[in-house]
Amino acid sequence: MAAVVSIVATFVVPGVGGLIVDALKKVYEICQEMKENEEMCCAVHKRLQFVLSELSKISDEQTMRQNRVLFMYGKTIANFIRFLEKQAKKSLFKRLASNRKVVAAIQEFNEDIDDLYKLLNVAFIQEMNNWRRQWDEERKHQEQVLLDIVSNQQNIHAEIQNKDGDLVEELAMLKFELDHKAQDNSPATLQAMKKTFNKVVSTSKAKVPAIPPWFISSDDVDFDAKNFFDCGSYGSVHRGTWGKGTKVVIKSLLMDDEEAKESFLRETEVWHRLNSPHVVEMYGACHVSTPAFFVCEDAVHGNFVDYFEKDKSEVWRLFYEAALGLDYLHREKVVHGDLKCNNILVGSDVKAKICDFGFSYIRSQSVGLSMKAQTDSIRWKAPECLMPAGGPTNSSHNPRFASDVFSFGMCIIEAFSGEPPYGTDDDDVILEKVFEHEPYPRPDGLQNDEWELVQKLTHPNWEERMTLSTAITELGRFAEKEKERNNVDETDRVCPQCSAKVGVELAFCGRCGHDMDAAQSPPLGGFLRAAEKETDVPQTTGSQTCGKCRSCQSKLRSDSALCENCRSVSEDPVRGNTLCPECCRNVFTNEEFCRTCGYLLATDAVFA
Repeated sequence: MAAVVSIVATFVVPGVGGLIVDALKKVYEICQEMKENEEMCCAVHKRLQFVLSELSKISDEQTMRQNRVLFMYGKTIANFIRFLEKQAKKSLFKRLASNRKVVAAIQEFNEDIDDLYKLLNVAFIQEMNNWRRQWDEERKHQEQVLLDIVSNQQNIHAEIQNKDGDLVEELAMLKFELDHKAQDNSPATLQAMKKTFNKVVSTSKAKVPAIPPWFISSDDVDFDAKNFFDCGSYGSVHRGTWGKGTKVVIKSLLMDDEEAKESFLRETEVWHRLNSPHVVEMYGACHVSTPAFFVCEDAVHGNFVDYFEKDKSEVWRLFYEAALGLDYLHREKVVHGDLKCNNILVGSDVKAKICDFGFSYIRSQSVGLSMKAQTDSIRWKAPECLMPAGGPTNSSHNPRFASDVFSFGMCIIEAFSGEPPYGTDDDDVILEKVFEHEPYPRPDGLQNDEWELVQKLTHPNWEERMTLSTAITELGRFAEKEKERNNVDETDRVCPQCSAKVGVELAFCGRCGHDMDAAQSPPLGGFLRAAEKETDVPQTTGSQTCGKCRSCQSKLRSDSALCENCRSVSEDPVRGNTLCPECCRNVFTNEEFCRTCGYLLATDAVFA
């Protein structure tokens, strides 16, 4: 019992850093600052205190650790503290606009405590009924207190006077509730919102634009503005959470004129209506804040560049899915215009997803408007989108659907070469090669049919370039072949040079002689290197090896190839009474190289 009490007393609340008693004290102090929500929040604090008393009664330390109730309790306290700290700082207008979500969040904390009661085997049914009965009264009281506050004109004027730039966003939050969430608010709250909105607009002369259904306010997302994983002159990119804890990416964008805001609004409208498993999903955006931002799904496995550095086992499956995403964009009349491996992501479902498409404003803010400034994108751009240095810019250089196809082919080159196209070549050299239609050198690892596809995708004449639909068919075929190779029985490996199946215990491919133990060795055969002879090989011709299970069979005949051990017909019958002159192991009738030592059999007169 003493050990359990010690565990509870010394438990450090995750994310807070203090002991439970200190964390609960902090909860109570912030609850006193919650204004209209004080009563409901204090009720949550009281229930958390009760859980602590029940935890202290547990006498079985093992039960305490197994059901993780203490950890869940600490996590609930930490989440509640974060919630209280955020809500306590809100202005009156934000509190009014977010009231339904705040109430729902407090109710969820009560439900989380219900789950703790169940784990503690407390008689939770009666207690749960008690708080729900009290909840209805507390909710009515909370709403009335809030309505009394906003009905006071002095409070409204004080809020307006204290605003330093975020008034328009707060009005947008109210307008969003009135236009899109009326059914989720009570009639009394809606009336208060409408009166407040009209009063503030008439007094402040603020201009509030149309608020679309995809609107997300800065109040709905949580992220550290100082912690970003990408940035530029256009703004910054962050990871954070949205709504009820959904992990997202937030891209903040600096916009200094009305034309930029209209462009952002128009492009966001396009993105939000897209719905494909192979296009990054946008959850919403805010066009009235400074900076503006949009919120999209977090592709946790990174982009193609990062992913292929670690794993290329499904490169064709991922490019096939990326092509499906690009085809979806084209059917929706969206030209990507900036396709590269950095802009193809791998989501939590391990599916390829296209991102950063069609946002001409964002790209222009990132790299400048001049073609010379777009040096980083030249390597993937189709010839029809490029112009000689110093040449005039005109609409003929705008990307088209076929231009995306070219860039897609360059992405395949990038993936297999492990670096951006054209490597260390400078811009002038690249432009010269492109305009002179100089063929791009074939990267290592691409088979003949795969390289033929890439060449058709990157044809210099966009009118003769392969269509995306045709490419999808070919990519699907490559993906199927890749899947077959990856699904080979675990007792086999696949030769990276000729795709033949090779047993895991064998050192060389019998078809091409590739050294299976070398990471990137060329198909030269083992006879070209100094291979150590195996000293434990029996020097006899009286036994042969099954081509499937590799068991030694004294009666295995090359004409029937029926194995006495696995009762299967070998796909590779053993040469009758013939051993490799190099390692003295059995060799197979249809192979050019010994599977054990890599010896080139044709060099011996016996096999010629």
